Amino acid sequence: MADPGDVRMWDLAQERYVPAVTGRGVRMDVEKARGVVRELETLADELAQVRFDLQPIAVTPAASDPVSGNVAAQASRMLSQSRAFLASWHEDLHAAIRALTSQVDAYGNVDTRNSARL
Repeated sequence: MADPGDVRMWDLAQERYVPAVTGRGVRMDVEKARGVVRELETLADELAQVRFDLQPIAVTPAASDPVSGNVAAQASRMLSQSRAFLASWHEDLHAAIRALTSQVDAYGNVDTRNSARL
């Protein structure tokens, strides 16, 4: 595994890139992270609509020759694979939403507890 010091982030206070693990702690822009969650939720909703609009259809060959049969079979296969890809992408978006929401909530809870101690 690479040394975490190889990962760099922009440090606003120093106005330069610094190692992500500096011993100075981690900062998160909670509102920006919540905005990312909202954008992911919007994308997931739009993707769900595309999945709904892409209903299975019967692709019939234009003629009875082998080429027409192959074109129809390949079109049906591509449509089916497209629907499976969209379903997988939709699931992955929701997993990302859950993970980021969990991290934002955990960060907020720690920040609240730390503020109460001051």
